[in-house]
Amino acid sequence: LCYEMESVEVDMGDFTKWAITKPIIVETDMEEQVQIEAKDCVATGIEKAQGASGLNIEKACKFIKEIMDRQYGPYWH
Repeated sequence: LCYEMESVEVDMGDFTKWAITKPIIVETDMEEQVQIEAKDCVATGIEKAQGASGLNIEKACKFIKEIMDRQYGPYWH
């Protein structure tokens, strides 16, 4: 879900529109229960990383990775 990337310009308006809609899974080999838990984890990570200055993407990604690693081990992705 979160990867180390080069610096990329992000239009936060587009991201905010995406973030407030329901998650869309394009392709996965995860079992359905794992998909549900992953979507919940992502939503929680985004909520926890929201602040007065907007969304802290790094904080959200760190939260998601830590939770998924704890539940499924380091090879879940």
